[in-house]
Amino acid sequence: MTSDRRIQMREIYPFLAEKTLRVIEGTAEERINFLDEKHWVGYPKAAEIHSAMLQSLNVPSGDRAHSRLIVSESYNGKTWVLEHFFKLIRRDSNIKADALGGVVLYVIAPPVADERRLLREIILSTRSPQYAQGTAFDMWGQLESLFKSLNIRMIIIDECQRILAGTTVQHIVCQEVIKHIDNKFHIPMFLAGMPSSLAAVSFDPQIENRFLPIALPLWAMDANYYNLLTALEKFIPLRKQSKISENMAMLSKIHDLSGGKIGETYQLLKLMTIHELKRRREIIDEESLQAVQADSFLMRSSLLHDSIQRPNIRV
Repeated sequence: MTSDRRIQMREIYPFLAEKTLRVIEGTAEERINFLDEKHWVGYPKAAEIHSAMLQSLNVPSGDRAHSRLIVSESYNGKTWVLEHFFKLIRRDSNIKADALGGVVLYVIAPPVADERRLLREIILSTRSPQYAQGTAFDMWGQLESLFKSLNIRMIIIDECQRILAGTTVQHIVCQEVIKHIDNKFHIPMFLAGMPSSLAAVSFDPQIENRFLPIALPLWAMDANYYNLLTALEKFIPLRKQSKISENMAMLSKIHDLSGGKIGETYQLLKLMTIHELKRRREIIDEESLQAVQADSFLMRSSLLHDSIQRPNIRV
């Protein structure tokens, strides 16, 4: 798109985000596909978490690291916030890990509590699959070598409630893995998980004291939710402005149906948009919401499909 055309598009669709303009004159199929892309919308709590992570990343090497536990209900943006931070430090030359003399690892906890599988996931996050083999003892040796050679500065472990998915012995062993990494390498660790993850770290007082929780609460029906809907509307690839955030009755209904979760809020907007694109209608309104709400099977199956796709949560 030429600069002149971009200016023209901005004048025609001033209510859309820049990336949405790239597809707004595309086919219905192209615009539906666009809805499956990830679109970052900053908000205060996300900024607070990013700030805490950056602050921890800048702690001088050797000092006691500031580690935290991020707690969130499912489908409320936890993974979205973590993935965006991970991308941010890789993209922004002012704060990227290389500029700080090290790297940041992003790890998804294995589905069950198992020392070897947890160590394997950590090693794989370094993009060194050749070392992710052998016994747990072998992997500890490989991990120590990787920490030294790569100068790892931070580890993010998502879905840490999975530590509970096993026997008590497996649970304790996985806690010891986390504690040993914290004690030996003195780097910040950010654990993240559903509310049950609080129980996963509370078995050990040392871990509980080191990983102070930061909550990602459900959204209240207030000015923050209004601002969220206003921001999300910029990524709705329809050619007429819907102004959902100005329709208080509709805004309240979306909040109720979503349960105050950011992921389900976007999912509702997505389903309404798809419904109207298939009808060749360029706006979403109360009629759109009623149609989606009436098709309860569509709502359930769509939310289930997206939950299966995790950790690549799409919000």
